[in-house]
Amino acid sequence: MKSCNFSLFFKEIIFKIGILAGTVFPPSYHEKKNAIFGTLNSGSLSRYFKSFGKNIFIHHSAKILGFKSIILRDNVSLAANGTLAAWHEYEGDVYFPEIIVDEGAIIGEGFHITSINKIYIGKNVLTGRYVTITDNSHGCIDSKELEIAPAKRKLFSKGAVYIGNNVWIADKVTILPGIRIGENCIVGANSVVTKDIPDNCIAAGNPARILRKVSV
Repeated sequence: MKSCNFSLFFKEIIFKIGILAGTVFPPSYHEKKNAIFGTLNSGSLSRYFKSFGKNIFIHHSAKILGFKSIILRDNVSLAANGTLAAWHEYEGDVYFPEIIVDEGAIIGEGFHITSINKIYIGKNVLTGRYVTITDNSHGCIDSKELEIAPAKRKLFSKGAVYIGNNVWIADKVTILPGIRIGENCIVGANSVVTKDIPDNCIAAGNPARILRKVSV
């Protein structure tokens, strides 16, 4: 019983220290700190990209691979805990990828964008959290490859991925290789996009299907 009381007492002390810390460092402090670290990180990485625009924000926890094949245009934002990967080599095979993130695109937390071919993300695209965009897979899945450990299979691309301007991609969407999403589209949360989506459409589901076409 004494041990339990001591534990509760200790937690209460820690909680009160937290209250004091919250007074000294309010939420606005942490927002400013993240902005400062993100700006410093963006500056330190800028020289390594194929092209790097103005006013770009890369959260310090984002992971970048294959800098020389990535183009970030003006006002792009990459949020926390994401991976942007252009693979030049995997398991002894050589690739020539290209990733372009166009002006004003905002890529949400936990993103996974991976290329051995080409991925284009249009102007003012907005993604939610944990969105995956890939132009490749581990193997092309035939009977022989199933006997190989997935991580050892050759990377295979069905085609490039193109996402048009002003597209909103909600949380946990997966966009598969060879897909084209037109301009001014909305893709609903948890969707898996396996077929092209024309301009001005709302799509959702697994697999994603067009729910409505919006007149412009």
